[in-house]
Amino acid sequence: PNPTGDENGVFPLWQAADIRLESGGNMVSQESDGHTGYHFHNQFESAEQIHYKYLTYGHDQPDAMEKPMWEFHEDIEMGVECIRKNSSSSDKTISFNDIPSGHMRPIYYMNDEARNARHQKWIQIVRDEEKWWAQKLKEKN
Repeated sequence: PNPTGDENGVFPLWQAADIRLESGGNMVSQESDGHTGYHFHNQFESAEQIHYKYLTYGHDQPDAMEKPMWEFHEDIEMGVECIRKNSSSSDKTISFNDIPSGHMRPIYYMNDEARNARHQKWIQIVRDEEKWWAQKLKEKN
């Protein structure tokens, strides 16, 4: 039996409030007010994993399986638009190597090989998602 009563049998293990209230820890800033830690939203290997995240995690969206991933959150939308080379996103992004010195960079992305591999993976995830939704739209019409 599903303790939440959700019809689809899928429910988040942690709600957003659980994460904020129970995980503990302190927010620590540097003198320059830069961040000292990061959490990643882009360590998924497929669009399906991203859909599942938004179906079940803290900021769940019950219709996550019924819409493209770029409709989930403005950060994902911006990442997709960067791959599409949409001019409206170009004013929001800069090259990793052009990040001003006062801002911290995630150590993981300081490795060119790892950063480029992740970028190629993101391109593939976006292309697969676009292809899937184009096919779905074609079948619908």
